Amino acid sequence: MKNICWCTTVAVIGNFLLSNGQDSALESVLMGARLLYVQNNTLCYMQVGEWQKKELFSPCNDGNTVRWAATGKSVLAATSSSVTVIEVSTKQILYAKSGLSINYNSSADPAADISYDGNTIFFVQGNNIKAIDIRNDAVSTIYTTNSVNQIAEGELCVSQNGKRFVGRKSNAYAVFIDIAFNTSGVEGKFTEECSPAISPSGTILAVNQDGHQNIETFTWLLDQSAPAVWRLINSSGKGMWDDHTWSNHEYYYVGNGDGSDCKIINVQTQA
Repeated sequence: MKNICWCTTVAVIGNFLLSNGQDSALESVLMGARLLYVQNNTLCYMQVGEWQKKELFSPCNDGNTVRWAATGKSVLAATSSSVTVIEVSTKQILYAKSGLSINYNSSADPAADISYDGNTIFFVQGNNIKAIDIRNDAVSTIYTTNSVNQIAEGELCVSQNGKRFVGRKSNAYAVFIDIAFNTSGVEGKFTEECSPAISPSGTILAVNQDGHQNIETFTWLLDQSAPAVWRLINSSGKGMWDDHTWSNHEYYYVGNGDGSDCKIINVQTQA
């Protein structure tokens, strides 16, 4: 099963989770990948190569956060006050909770994401990163940022281990957070501009640059150091780019392009 994402689009890419070897031919990686998106207030997905729209859940608005669980078995739809998890095979609601207060901005999605196994919903409330275990409805605060690094305007993205996060402090301020090391954690600003995304391993970050024309990538060691600039992926001439979300493949991430098209980029080849 394959899984890929963009703002109103997201993706799942089959059996390639955390594969750090040489990519297979492009079609063997992407054919069958599932793209998640919102159209006409309905959450939909389609399979690369098949290109048939399949409706999952309604109502779901353009301003909602939509995310695959990386297994591809379920999806999250989040508003500023609620979360809903839908099982793909049956279209049944596995979990729903309302009355929440999730950080968001009119120009950014609510700050929410779902764990790779689909069992935990992460969201930001004030300075607190919270987790909901959908198996027992337990809500807990797993980390509290200082105010300067608060994920205030959405675009929360989480690594596979549920310990590393990136998000948007403001329209021109991307932050990183690692809660794995100690009670104080590791947090900070890693660049200006918006649409931060994090790879499954938590070791590669991507963000808009140059007014949504290019993508800057960062490497992030598995220690307490801050992310470091890796390289600029030049997408000039290919249209604008926004709302990045990583797929479940270490090298591929997805975003909204001009005219609501989907752009998939390989960070290794820069294609």
